[in-house]
Amino acid sequence: MNATLTKRCTVALLSAMTLALIVGLLACGPISETRRGVDALSDLGAARALQVLAALNLFAAGLWGLLSARRMALPWQLLFASLALSGPAAIYDGATSHDSSLLLAHVPGAWACVMLMCAFLAERIDERWQRWPLVLGALLLATASAVHWSVGQVTQGAGDLRGLLLVQLLPLLLIPAGALRLEGHCTSRADWRIVLTLYALALLADACHERLAPWLGPWAGPTLKQALLTAAAAWLAQRAGAWAAGRGASASAVGPSARDASTSWNTCA
Repeated sequence: MNATLTKRCTVALLSAMTLALIVGLLACGPISETRRGVDALSDLGAARALQVLAALNLFAAGLWGLLSARRMALPWQLLFASLALSGPAAIYDGATSHDSSLLLAHVPGAWACVMLMCAFLAERIDERWQRWPLVLGALLLATASAVHWSVGQVTQGAGDLRGLLLVQLLPLLLIPAGALRLEGHCTSRADWRIVLTLYALALLADACHERLAPWLGPWAGPTLKQALLTAAAAWLAQRAGAWAAGRGASASAVGPSARDASTSWNTCA
């Protein structure tokens, strides 16, 4: 099977799985969220301090990635910018515990999810995923999913999380769709296995916070989720730095072979 056919099969399978996910979410009905704060944990002071520390680490990892991705494609830059914004948004949400602050926490997280998808698809499927119309459309979709939850929260007292769940689960579909088998230029298959595994564990930690609380105490819930997301962001940030260093080395080399090497990075810049 040649590379083009493999990409087409992956896109078809990914599209079918996305449609199945949408149908499943529509069929299950509205999904509401229970507002939880650090007071539900065993130690209020320790829990709040750990949440702030985890959020600051996420901000630092996002900022590291943003500085490393200055010469990379737009989705990569927006991915790291969204991750960096998620840190202060989480701190603000933990301090105020209001619906508006939770909306501000949801928005950059949703942006990061769709930018992760765009970065992957642009690198391994089609460069058009890094063009601004598609990137803007993805950001609008992510924003609409968060606003949809907020409208339900304000008008009915219980926002519908299905839109946000769709956005959050999309990156995980890359694994069963076989997209990780496709060749990339900025990242390796192992990089995406590590990042998506950490991301899946972060979602699982957030969903199972009540069951994990008796064992993990103040580490359960948002703190563990942000710690896992920080690890994923840091991994991508160091890969972005390695890409920038490799591109600089190829650009400074002399001869046709250096020019050929530099063209292999086109889907990342």
